[in-house]
Amino acid sequence: MDWYNETAKRCHNKPDDWQWYSLSAHNVPDGFIKVMGSVPIGVYSRGPNKGRPKWARSSEADTVWMKQSDIDETKLIYSESTGKCAECQSTGQVVSRFSAQDDTQYRICKACDGTGMFKRSDSDSSVQPDLHKQICSDRIQSVKTGEAIQLQLFSEV
Repeated sequence: MDWYNETAKRCHNKPDDWQWYSLSAHNVPDGFIKVMGSVPIGVYSRGPNKGRPKWARSSEADTVWMKQSDIDETKLIYSESTGKCAECQSTGQVVSRFSAQDDTQYRICKACDGTGMFKRSDSDSSVQPDLHKQICSDRIQSVKTGEAIQLQLFSEV
């Protein structure tokens, strides 16, 4: 599961087939992540990119803004609604070391103690998905004005 895609769908009402293709945290307002994406226009059928999504021109891309807390809320909503651990995707293991030459090494997921099931902590409150969607949508709205992206921040209630 891709948490950037899921958060964009939840917070910015993007369609189910919307995908991100560029992330940036440089030269953006403090604490924000700039996520660029769109609905792929097809799939490459040959060449080195065979099987990968084909994107429209970058001028047609959607830019959405999110914070890590929005992604964390998406994970919590997923875990509470499915009963599965969002950190390990219900496998009980997370990557501890990646190597292109050697095998990837895994360790037991600390969030679920290797069970793959969501483990509620005392700090987790009951999540109401509609409320979280509203908070996320009210806090950050991006408005595309020509080539520039202008952030409008709203105070949290």
